[in-house]
Amino acid sequence: MERLHRVVGPASTNVHVLADPRSREAIAIDTATPSLAWIADELAARDWTLKLILSTPGHWDHIGDNSAGAAQTGAASAVHPLDRERL
Repeated sequence: MERLHRVVGPASTNVHVLADPRSREAIAIDTATPSLAWIADELAARDWTLKLILSTPGHWDHIGDNSAGAAQTGAASAVHPLDRERL
């Protein structure tokens, strides 16, 4: 497993990208604004495909780039069922 990490946004949110080096499939965790450009650049540099965007809570500072990221990559989104309405 490969892991990338960056702190972004006004709340200093930790954004993570995890990938399987063999399948080249990745997930993004807590895609805060502005993380989409960084994620897209890292995926392209490694020839990874984003399969899932995961939000650990549905708080504003963890979901900011979820919609744009899903639209750009076709990745699915996931969050705890109690936070679903926030997406």
